[in-house]
This record gives sequence, structure tokens and C-alpha cells, in this order.
Amino acid sequence: MAEERIKNIVEYKKLANIRLKSGFIFKSVRDPSEDVESEIKAYLESQRASFNQRVESTFDLPEGEYTKFEFFWTPQRAKRVAADDDRIEQDKVWFRSQAKISLLYLKLRSLIIFKTEFKFAVTEAGCGGNGAIYSTGGRNFTLEEIYFNKITTVGAYHDEELYNVINPGCSGENKSTFNVTEDGFVIRAGEAFRITASQSFAQELRDARNMINGKISGVN
Repeated sequence: MAEERIKNIVEYKKLANIRLKSGFIFKSVRDPSEDVESEIKAYLESQRASFNQRVESTFDLPEGEYTKFEFFWTPQRAKRVAADDDRIEQDKVWFRSQAKISLLYLKLRSLIIFKTEFKFAVTEAGCGGNGAIYSTGGRNFTLEEIYFNKITTVGAYHDEELYNVINPGCSGENKSTFNVTEDGFVIRAGEAFRITASQSFAQELRDARNMINGKISGVN
């Protein structure tokens, strides 16, 4: 008898309703990117305490003896989904997005890195032209302490991906492509640890990278 495979089950949590259609009798599909980003930011903010608790319950972090950075990355636009079989229960998914979270704790001789990710889906418009945004993820994470004398290099990271998106406006579903970028830096200490963040964190990324380089110089 062949071994039965257990289907991968993805649990989604509904966050809010999002307006997806506008115009006379809701004919036009609108770009929900700003609303999606706003809901993602609010959700990540609500999870911030749990991120920090995971770190503080694992490592000793004496108050005043470390510098902390928090970085969030989300795509600049929501991705338009074309596949008809991408569904949450019976509702078709129209848009998708994601979020990557990186926490850095710079101690005197070491660096603690916490990383986790979330995925977000917006289902098709129903009555009133609204869809719903759902989240999944955040249960799996990596948590590492790296000593500065083990770090060999700190380099730049840049990635680009073309998304199918909906253009803003009310002229029907005006599809196009958008180049989503992800920037940050990579710490190499035997393996690579990638830290990325949205553009609003650009200065903090530079500060963290400079501080790490200074710590490395101080122990070598």
C-alpha cells in the first residue's frame, strides 16, 4: 500500500475588509496596494511584542548593554493573482503580498539576529465591492547569535522581481507590470545572514551596517 501523503495545510487569519471595486455598480478593480500596506504595518505592529519576547526568552539581554534595530520589508505593490485555483476556502485570491521581519541586537562582542516572514492574501470582491485580507506565517523563525570575530564580510544585497499589478485609476482593470525591489546587506559568518528592509528604513540599514563594521574592526 502506497504511503499516503499529508497535504500541507495553511491556516489563514482574517485581518480586515479591503475595498477592491469602485465606479458605477462596482465595475472597476482598484489597486489596493496602499490599503494592503497599511493593514500589514498595523498587523506587524501588533506582533512586535511577540517578536521581542522570543529573543528575550532565549538570550540574556542586559538593559543598556546592546543596540537594537527593527527592520520590516514589504513589496511596494500588491501582486495581482491570475491563477483560478489560488483560493482561501471557496474565495478566489485576487492579490498577494508578504512581509519579512529582521531584528538585530548588537552586543559588545556578538550580534543576535531574529528573522521571520508572513504572507498575505486578498480575496475577491464580494457584496459591496469589498474583499478580505488574510495573513499566515510568523510561526517559523530563525534566531542566531553571531560573534563579531567570526564575521568575515558584510556586503550589499539587492534583488528585483517583476509583479503583475493593477494601475491606479478608474478605467477598468488596467493591468501592467511593476519592478519590486528588495535592498539590504548580507553578513557572512560561515553562512550568509540576509537583512533587508523597506525604503523607509534606509538610514537605519546604513547605521546598522556601519555599526557592525565598527564592531568587527574593534575585535580584529
